[in-house]
Amino acid sequence: MFHNIRGRVRIRRRVLGIASTLLLMTSAQSQESLTVVSGTLPNGVAPERMVETWMRERIKAAYGDWQADFLRLQKEGGWEAHHRVLREALLESIGGLPERTPLNARVTGTVERPGFRVEKILLESQPGFHVTANLYLPDSERFAPPYAGVLVPCGHAIEAKAHHEYQSMGALLALNGFVGLVFDPLDQSERMQFQREDGSRPYYGTHMHMQEGVAAILLGEGLIRTFIWDGMRALDYLESRPEVDPDRLAVTGNSGGGTQTSFLFALDERLKVAAPSCYVHLLNRQLYDSMGDAEQMIYAQLAIGLEHPSFYLMRAPAPVKILASTHDFFPIDAVWEGFRFIKRRYTDLGYSERADILENNEGHNYDRTQREAAIRWINLWLNADNSAIVEPELALFSEQELRVTPTGQVLDLDGARSVFDLFREKLEALRPERDRTWNESSPADQRKAVRAVVGIREMADLPLPEVHDLGSTDHGDYTRRRILLETEEGLFLPVVELVPRHPSAQPPLIVVGPDGAARSVETGSLLEHEARLGRRIVAVDIRGTGETRQTGQNLQGDFFGFDQEDVYGAYLLGESFLGLRVEDILRAVRYVAAGGEGAAAAVDLQAEGQIGVAALHAAFLEPDLIGRTTIRGSIESWEDILVRERSFHQLANTVQGVLRVYDLPFLKEGLGDRVSLVLPVDSLGFVDLPEGAPLPEGYTDPVEPGLVGTFYGNAQFLNPQGEYAIERLSLHYDNAVDRRGNDWAGIWEGFLVGPVDGRVAFEVESDQVTTLIIDGRTLIGPEDLPGAATAELGMEAGKPYPIEVRFQLPSGGLGFFDIRWSWEGRPPEVIGRSALRHSEAQAAGIRKAWR
Repeated sequence: MFHNIRGRVRIRRRVLGIASTLLLMTSAQSQESLTVVSGTLPNGVAPERMVETWMRERIKAAYGDWQADFLRLQKEGGWEAHHRVLREALLESIGGLPERTPLNARVTGTVERPGFRVEKILLESQPGFHVTANLYLPDSERFAPPYAGVLVPCGHAIEAKAHHEYQSMGALLALNGFVGLVFDPLDQSERMQFQREDGSRPYYGTHMHMQEGVAAILLGEGLIRTFIWDGMRALDYLESRPEVDPDRLAVTGNSGGGTQTSFLFALDERLKVAAPSCYVHLLNRQLYDSMGDAEQMIYAQLAIGLEHPSFYLMRAPAPVKILASTHDFFPIDAVWEGFRFIKRRYTDLGYSERADILENNEGHNYDRTQREAAIRWINLWLNADNSAIVEPELALFSEQELRVTPTGQVLDLDGARSVFDLFREKLEALRPERDRTWNESSPADQRKAVRAVVGIREMADLPLPEVHDLGSTDHGDYTRRRILLETEEGLFLPVVELVPRHPSAQPPLIVVGPDGAARSVETGSLLEHEARLGRRIVAVDIRGTGETRQTGQNLQGDFFGFDQEDVYGAYLLGESFLGLRVEDILRAVRYVAAGGEGAAAAVDLQAEGQIGVAALHAAFLEPDLIGRTTIRGSIESWEDILVRERSFHQLANTVQGVLRVYDLPFLKEGLGDRVSLVLPVDSLGFVDLPEGAPLPEGYTDPVEPGLVGTFYGNAQFLNPQGEYAIERLSLHYDNAVDRRGNDWAGIWEGFLVGPVDGRVAFEVESDQVTTLIIDGRTLIGPEDLPGAATAELGMEAGKPYPIEVRFQLPSGGLGFFDIRWSWEGRPPEVIGRSALRHSEAQAAGIRKAWR
């Protein structure tokens, strides 16, 4: 479990860029444009879409390779050997499967409805790792045993087995003579995997799947490994029941349960029939059309050739029926395209009737149509009965009635272990051999090992980037040069160089960080000051930072960064996004050291925030080219993610199986005094200060622009998902564009600077529930909206007033608010950036809900 650190002040640093945290005073009017790229890149792509466009082309090429392999196999044969290799590669990719241990299964209670009864099942898929399930049993007077058994893995509904769609499936199975086992996935219903010391559980569902996925990657696993094993052990229990015929077993699940259905069917041949709902389409489309969470992303899945149809091609001609929805967020054209490959293979085998599809004219669902079709299909192939299945009106159970454990949570049981307990146990087991191997290796062998696991090429294999000169401006003591480094086709790194008129003996300094090259060297910054004193400064936007920062890729919440789809794109291709970023830095180093304005034998490196991990690797791998490295506000250790059970903006820094080889302190130790870590942070991005230590200078000053906020994964201000900052009080949300979900809430805090001495009128217009609180007073409350409402407040010019804005979007994926103010002689206008401020202290305070 996560334990709060006591006796220390924990603050969260807001990453602003190393130089810009210590700005010299300058007039805003003296600033020139901070943009390197005006318009589009030379290839016509917008900078913020660059990485996505480049990655999409690579994923499209991987799909082309998969199609070519399918056609070759269709023509030349060799399917059996191909699928044997594919299965082995899949198991290797997810880290293998655990050892089969005693299930220790027991029935904790029974409830009944006319025509069936439900037993509450508790079992251990691994020692101390509990799975909760409901077993639906037919009326033995109406149906004679043994019965066919059906495994029902649940989708992402928080209630899981108690959700109306899943318990309806269980009931309908029993009413038609099947035994149905409906079980809870991780982080849903009774299997929440994170809790605070006080027992509260603020995180659940896909958010925690993502958090667990980050940790699993570091250990060389896929989170789906845990889901698969839970399903296999549930199947062990199902087939052990005396009422069940072990030769007649099937699986059907919806959404996330459809994911589990696909993997289980591919890997467990005890399952004779499958009916996956609202999942199977095409992986190459899923990434950018409808990105899933961590359990749906498998390392090198595209590289090894495991497209969605492959799950079922591996089991051909075992009967499968794809249950799809016309208006699902999984594109229906991709569903049909994927199904056609399955149908063609089954036809070639002479069993075309065993591959079928249903298209339901609805959205993402497991409704009555889907359920009836699933059971009819299973009944056909397990019982040779093609009778119509009709779902009657069902008297469903309450969540309490279906509860398996005394408190409703498995982690409250004696001896219970969480998935993070399993992760930490694995790390402890591998640590001695890992540390011994590293310590006995030479520096050259250590660098070779790092390159191998992260996927970083030798410097000699990285061509010198092509330089696109975008113009220069003379600043007297130095020239400010804007360029693009084209590292390969479609990839450009925006760069701002400050080239001194009279160079000093200092080595050039390369600067990287998340917020942008140009901003770090703006007029009045300390870096500009260094350039005036003769030092060459080269500020670089490596991919996904600054002007190339991705937009709309935070579907799983801001905890996981701004580049989730691109990170997983690399992951599916068998690469690490971290490795790609390290290569970006090395290419910039090569440009500065061997080319550009004033070649140099070596450079210094400066990095901030999550980019520090890439900088640390670059410095470790190229000690002859990189002299001193300064890293501020970066994570100290990957292992800390396993200890704290959460991370913030670290998905892009994950590497498959890296903790089996080394951790970040190993690199720091290898660099010695050539690296300085300034204000290092833990996995959640917090700096630890000893109790009583002075706060950093300016920590409580309301000088940062805009308001800081928290995004919640529902409309009730529960399940915080990360940051959501705004710079003006106008929000027009469309989930098709912003992709934060159809239901969510946000709270923004900071200060509002008084515009005049006197009365100020405020107007809030919104189609959702919105609340405006200023100086502790609720001016416009939730009961006033949706619609429009007004209020007044006496203010003083220049005085900062605490402000809080709350917004709740319960459904639909569309919503807006506009907050305007006006005063005598001034018409109403939306409150903008110039009037909104926050402090670092507020940024830390608003995130207390994250802990």
